[in-house]
Amino acid sequence: MAGYCTVERAELWGPVVVPSNKSYTHRAIFMGALANGTSYVRNPLISRDTMASVEAARAFGAKVEMENGMREIKIVGRGYPELRTGEIDASNSGTTMRISAAIAGLCGSKVIINGDSSLSTRPMQPIVDAINRLGARCASDNGRAPLAITGRDGMEGGEVSVDGTISSQFISGLCMAAALMEKGLTINIDGELVSKPYLDATIATQRRFGVDVKTEIPYKRYRIDRQDYRGAVFYVPGDYSSAALMIAGGILNSREMMVYVDNSEGLPQADQAFVNHARRLGGDIVPDYQTSTQMRIRGDVLGWDLPKRGILVRGGDVKGGYVDLSNSPDSLPATAILGLRSADWVKIGNVKQARYKETDRIALLARELPKMGATVEENRDGLWIRTERGLNRAILDPRASQEKEGDHRLFMAFVMAGAYAGGASVIDPRCVDVSYSQFLNHMKMLRGRVRVG
Repeated sequence: MAGYCTVERAELWGPVVVPSNKSYTHRAIFMGALANGTSYVRNPLISRDTMASVEAARAFGAKVEMENGMREIKIVGRGYPELRTGEIDASNSGTTMRISAAIAGLCGSKVIINGDSSLSTRPMQPIVDAINRLGARCASDNGRAPLAITGRDGMEGGEVSVDGTISSQFISGLCMAAALMEKGLTINIDGELVSKPYLDATIATQRRFGVDVKTEIPYKRYRIDRQDYRGAVFYVPGDYSSAALMIAGGILNSREMMVYVDNSEGLPQADQAFVNHARRLGGDIVPDYQTSTQMRIRGDVLGWDLPKRGILVRGGDVKGGYVDLSNSPDSLPATAILGLRSADWVKIGNVKQARYKETDRIALLARELPKMGATVEENRDGLWIRTERGLNRAILDPRASQEKEGDHRLFMAFVMAGAYAGGASVIDPRCVDVSYSQFLNHMKMLRGRVRVG
């Protein structure tokens, strides 16, 4: 049984501190495993996805320990991957699978990289092709998992071309492995690269671990010479992907919310753009707003020592407009539910890669939001959403099918929609463990009326 979460209408109010960034946690874990020496990943996101990367790091020979109440990950790397197992379980994590595949190409033995039923539907052909072109062997199920990789000890590198139109994760994985290739690697990106800020995040993290990436043509051609990763202390920033969902929920149905995202390190994040997207649609948002005494008192009650400034959000109608999500596909669910408070079309485009996430998010949003009374037009690369009349209760399903697990970001978006519409039953609350395990608790802290049962 997948289970469900019942959501009743409730005006949200209060502060919320969003969890740490999943993408940076993945990257720091893998680079710590490749480093020569000891690394500390501080403020990591502990979730099902990131624990898959922890297990992959161990499979590549690193010693990984959770310390300081799981607020820090200690990684002792060997300086070069050496497989300790014949199988890596990437669970639900496309990032884990794609990065692990590139690193496995460096190893001198065979490994099978597998995942859950959802991950087995996601495209892997670009990384399969790149590994084979570089001299290792990678077999797949028609471009899908499982991946069977027989690497070359000291895969030499050279030059390779990779399709950038599906996911930037393929390029990120190769960038990480390239530093350990004897000849280094020049990566040519074919087509228009999607999700560019995620590649920026990879390169920024590599620099923290002592590896330099030369940008010859931005988002088209990169050169990584042979280098060693060095042990580092890496602080993971807060997650704007999670913040986007909280901000969207606040726009739909809040008296006043303060959303806090710790990005004091100034690291690039794709979904930071959601703040500006939502403001252009008329959302009542004030970035960098001073924390009030009332919010600080509430934060103390909840056990949060709140920062001096955060993102202020108030509920209200939004207006129509066009949003290009080519560089921030994970904010599609948050952007889509804003259409529930707009009588004009909220037009979302240039985000075809969202069809290749945990689910086809474009298709599922087009399937589920009309159940609540929204009008939705599905396009090849996006959606148009508006709501001309009142919304109604509905049973919302974030699963591609009854045999699949729910999509964590769709589940959270549907809970926010239900809190505004006046009630919903959202299937499979367990799926939030992928990225935001405290989501439902945080909703209750915001005075949301949610119940699992």
